[in-house]
Amino acid sequence: MPREADLLPDWFVGGAGKRRLLRALTTGHLIDPPWTQVTLARAANLHEKHTVHRHLEVLLLAGLLVLDDGVYRLDPTSPLMTPIALLSRQLDTLPPYALPLSRGAR
Repeated sequence: MPREADLLPDWFVGGAGKRRLLRALTTGHLIDPPWTQVTLARAANLHEKHTVHRHLEVLLLAGLLVLDDGVYRLDPTSPLMTPIALLSRQLDTLPPYALPLSRGAR
């Protein structure tokens, strides 16, 4: 059975690449904005043309990022910024345990 597609709220809790991207955006470890797609992909160790594109589209849709002339900036008015930054910091405190296999995996 194929995996059900993520909903917008689901996206924020799944995936190492997503977590690295959120961490990069919320911790101030990136060079000062504006950022290009390539800059953000490298900061999160994601593919520069494929994987990061979907993540950035979702962040734009959610209102956390704005895109202007090919560069990204955080939207300072986004109500998501503070909770995502707090979540990112809390997730970093968890031990790096391997997760159990999902149903159907061998």
